[in-house]
Amino acid sequence: MEDERLKPFRTRIDEIDRSIIDLVGKRIRIVREIARFKAKSRIPMMQKKRLQDLFDSRTEEASRLGLDRDFVTLLFRTIVDYSCRIEERIINEVEQSEGDQESEGEQEG
Repeated sequence: MEDERLKPFRTRIDEIDRSIIDLVGKRIRIVREIARFKAKSRIPMMQKKRLQDLFDSRTEEASRLGLDRDFVTLLFRTIVDYSCRIEERIINEVEQSEGDQESEGEQEG
């Protein structure tokens, strides 16, 4: 049987977990906007300096908060990898759509 004294702690953790999921969802929505912008502006998906700056600042923040830098690196590597897959998919879709529209224009002309 669960120790009832743990319930308040678990409730707080559940609230934090919901907040984390909400924040990740907000981040992914912005990633989608960025992907569409990059596709339309012909900006390369991978921005190495941005990634390095991101990992540096996140691990610095982790250290400041007493968190394990490796854990935070792994966490953000997972988030960034997922974000890159979304960006790549959207950029490919936009490029494909633009290619289809160009083909249609050539056929009509």
